Amino acid sequence: AIDFVVGQRDDELWGRLIDWALGSPDTTGALLDCIGGYVDPLLLVRRIPRGMRVERLRDRLRAIIADYRTQTSLREGCNAILRSDCRHLLAKLYDGTRRVLPYVYVNRPGGGGEAGQWSRWGAALGRSGGG
Repeated sequence: AIDFVVGQRDDELWGRLIDWALGSPDTTGALLDCIGGYVDPLLLVRRIPRGMRVERLRDRLRAIIADYRTQTSLREGCNAILRSDCRHLLAKLYDGTRRVLPYVYVNRPGGGGEAGQWSRWGAALGRSGGG
């Protein structure tokens, strides 16, 4: 049932599976063992009826927390790599643009309805040049 619900990627099916699993401590425990990577485990933990004795609940919750920390660490690492790649590609694009367009002409609008003034910006020099 878990493999089917994972394959469907449907929150409503997860809700039905959780409802079904709460009928027995054994199925609740089995679902706790594998729910962490797919949906928020709190959806199941908060709905466990008072007085239900789930075997190894503390160990299962520790495993869920450890998995969560691992996933968080992986996401942070991936985000750092993506940021680094973006900076590298932006620098590469900027360098290529500077070589192709040594100067860029910018029209700065004049004040009070006057005609704008054209300025030459030296991309290769990184500063504005004369008119």
